[in-house]
Amino acid sequence: MSDVGSVADRGGMVVPYVTTWSGEDWVRFPRVVERRGGMGIGYADEILADRDSKGVLWDRVTGKRGQGRPEFAKVHPLRQRRGDAQAAVSGVRGSG
Repeated sequence: MSDVGSVADRGGMVVPYVTTWSGEDWVRFPRVVERRGGMGIGYADEILADRDSKGVLWDRVTGKRGQGRPEFAKVHPLRQRRGDAQAAVSGVRGSG
């Protein structure tokens, strides 16, 4: 069962699934290069998980949900992608 959409309870505090935690590390200044044929940019050491199904390049951050303090102003990129994908499968998406 997927935990997409679930919340973490931290001593009575409800934390949305997409929230970044202070224990998660954002990759600082990954090496970005021009893609072959001049077709945009990518990471020098890019892997398949760096892009979504539409080819959009996403930020890199470790996945340590629940470790540290919730940072509500930061959305975790991978959990955001998972949430979007789950919403699309469920038919919950808006018309935007």
